[in-house]
Amino acid sequence: MGLFNKETINDKFIVQYLQGILSLTNPENKHYEAFLNTFVSDTSLKVKALDGEKLSLNDIVIIKELMQTNMAEYTMKGEYQRCCYAAMLAFFQTAYCILEKRVGFYVKHIDMIADLEDELENIQLYESSEPTDIIIVDWHSSNRINSIYMLYKNQYSGLDKTFILDLVSADVIEEDYYYKDERFSIAPSILTKQYCAIIEREVNEIIQLLNLPNRPQKHLNVAQNERIC
Repeated sequence: MGLFNKETINDKFIVQYLQGILSLTNPENKHYEAFLNTFVSDTSLKVKALDGEKLSLNDIVIIKELMQTNMAEYTMKGEYQRCCYAAMLAFFQTAYCILEKRVGFYVKHIDMIADLEDELENIQLYESSEPTDIIIVDWHSSNRINSIYMLYKNQYSGLDKTFILDLVSADVIEEDYYYKDERFSIAPSILTKQYCAIIEREVNEIIQLLNLPNRPQKHLNVAQNERIC
């Protein structure tokens, strides 16, 4: 878990670490034995390690489900999307806490509750009456606006933080008031202006980054020029 506390995160090392952990969930895999043969010279210590406590079926399913979710941060994201390291850390912490507590029942559902900046706040486990190969993992945030902000920050990594907050605000207003509350009517122009303001500022940023010889020296205002919305 300390891998996520470094100033520069080494993604290749994290992927290798995840692959190593996932290999332990395969009983036929000799990864742990190969590790001991490589780094432990004392034969008696190796025997003791191999004869020690093994992962239970419940432990294996929990580790596999949580670590595969972390691995999906690398395999399922687009080229310009970032991994959510805070959420990945929370999944590592959840796996560690469950294994450390040594729960005496089969788990069918894990409910993870996060606070600001996706910091893990609480873990709730739901018991299964029989062993299961699949565990449902739910992620909830106690702060909805922060949850959407963290999602957009990684999904739209090129956007400035201020623009992301404006986008989150517009989305929350649209979802909570524009569609749900018939008593509180919002003019469509309000949301249109907020969304278009984000596009306007991004277009100006792109124009400046292109560094063209005839680029405008002042901020272009869509209200004063041809409208794009």
